[in-house]
Amino acid sequence: MARKTMTMSSLQKTPFLFSSRFALAVASFFGFVVLYILRFNVSVALVCMVNNTAVRENAEKHQEDVSKSSEKYGQCPVQSDTSGSPDETGAFVWEKSIQGLIFSSFFWGYLITELPGGWLATRFGGKRVYGFGLLLASVLTMLSPVAARFSYKALIAVRVGQGLGQGVVFPAMHAFWGSWAPPLERSKLVAFTILGTQIGDIIVFPLSGLICSYLGWGPIFYITGAFGLVWFIGWQFFAYDTPASHPRISEEEREYIEKSLVGEIKKTAAVPWKGVVTSIPVWCIIAAHFGNGWGFYTLVINLPTFMRDILRFDIKSNGAYSALPWIACAISIFISGWVADELRERKIMRTVNVRRMFNTIAVLSAAILAGSGYLGCDDRILFIVLLVIGQALFGCTYAAIFPSMIDVAPRFGGIIFGMSNTFTTMSGIFSPYMVAYITKKQTQSAWQTVFWISLAIQLTGALLYLVFLSGDVQPWAKEPEAEVIANPQYGEPGENNAAYNREKREVSEETRC
Repeated sequence: MARKTMTMSSLQKTPFLFSSRFALAVASFFGFVVLYILRFNVSVALVCMVNNTAVRENAEKHQEDVSKSSEKYGQCPVQSDTSGSPDETGAFVWEKSIQGLIFSSFFWGYLITELPGGWLATRFGGKRVYGFGLLLASVLTMLSPVAARFSYKALIAVRVGQGLGQGVVFPAMHAFWGSWAPPLERSKLVAFTILGTQIGDIIVFPLSGLICSYLGWGPIFYITGAFGLVWFIGWQFFAYDTPASHPRISEEEREYIEKSLVGEIKKTAAVPWKGVVTSIPVWCIIAAHFGNGWGFYTLVINLPTFMRDILRFDIKSNGAYSALPWIACAISIFISGWVADELRERKIMRTVNVRRMFNTIAVLSAAILAGSGYLGCDDRILFIVLLVIGQALFGCTYAAIFPSMIDVAPRFGGIIFGMSNTFTTMSGIFSPYMVAYITKKQTQSAWQTVFWISLAIQLTGALLYLVFLSGDVQPWAKEPEAEVIANPQYGEPGENNAAYNREKREVSEETRC
C-alpha cells in the first residue's frame, strides 16, 4: 500500500496573530528590550555618577605635559542644564581606568555563561534559563546603587553577576524557538525577538538621561531593574517550553507546530569540530563579527561620555541624542534584510556577493565616525546627523554576517554563532580598557585616536570577509542522508523519496535568513 505523503504546504496553517506563538514572540521581544536596557543603562548612569571636574583635575596633576599642550579640556561651552550639571558634580571620583573596568566587567560574566547557556536551556528548559537569567540581572541592577556607595569593586562584582545572568539569554532563546517556531515562520519570529535589542538601545539612553536629570542616578538602576521584575512575572504566565506543555494553546495550533517540526534535521548530529575550526570561511566570519562588535561596543558604551567630555552636551540632550543612531539602525536592519532577500530571490546577485556588499556598506559607519571626531563646537548637530547616517549603514551588517553563518553550515549555524559571539564578547571587554587608557586627558585628539583604531579593526575584519567568504555549504557541513529523521507523514527519507527531499530543500531555503 502506498504511503501517503505530506508537505509543509499541505499542513493546515493556523492564524499567527493573537496565537500562543504570537504571545510568546511578544513576551520574548520585551525580554530583549529589558536585556539591553539593563546592559547599557550604566553608559548614561556613569555620566551622572562621576564627578568629572575632580577626575579632570586629578588627571592634570599626574600629567606633566598637560600644561604644555595647546589642547584644553572642554573646548565647547557646557549647554544649559536646569538640574545643575550633574555630569560635573557626581558623587564619585573614579578615574578613567576604573570607569573602563566598570564598563567591561559585565562581559567577564557574560563570557563565562554564554557557551553553556545552550546546554542549560536543553537540560532545564528555555523558559527557566531565559527567565531566571534576566531575573538575576534585574535584581542585581537594583542592588547597583548600594554596591556603588560601598566601593567601585562591589559595583564591578555586581556587574559581573549581571553578565552571568544575561549570558544565557541568547542561547536559551535559540533553544526555545527550536521547539516553538514552524520552519516557515522561524525567520520572522527570531528577527522580531532580536529587534527588542535595538528598541532597548533606543529607550535606555533618553530614559536614563531624564531620570538622572530629575531624580538622580540611583533611580536609573531602581526603575530599569523594576522593568525586569515586571517582565519576569509576565514571562511566567505566557511562556512554556513546548506547545504540548502550554495549557491555553488551541489544539489546531499545537498540531500545526508539532507536525511542521517533524522530519527536521536530527538535533543530536555530531559536530565536525575539525572542519569547523579549520574552515577559512568560518574564521573570516568571526573576524568580521569581531571587528563590527568592536565598533558597536566602542560606540554604545562610550558615546554618552564622548558627548559629555568633548561636545559638552547636557545630560538630557545627551540621552536623547544618543538614542537617535539606534533608531536609524533598527530601521536599517529591516530594510537591508528585505533588500538582501530580494536580490537573492530574483537572482540579481549571488548570495556570497550580497553578503560581501552589505558588510562593506556597514564598515562605512566606522569611517564616518572617524571623520566626525574632527568636528568642533559649532558642529554638534552635524555630528548627530553623521552619527545617525553611520548607524543606518551599520545596520546592514545584520544582512551579512549573521546569515552567512547559516550559509556556510545550516546544521551548525548555532555552533558557529557561539564561537563567533565568544570572540566578539572579548571586544566588549578590551574596548573599554583601551578607551579609558587613551582618553585619560579627556581631549578631542585622544578620542580621534579611539575612532581611528576602531576603523582599523573593523576594516581588517571586513577585508578578510570580502576575500575569503563563501556563500556555499561547506563540505564538512553537508547533511548525510543517514542523519535525517524518518517522517511517516512524508514517507521514508532517501534518494527515492522525491517529495520528502524536495520539501526538505524548500524548508531549508525558506528558513535561511
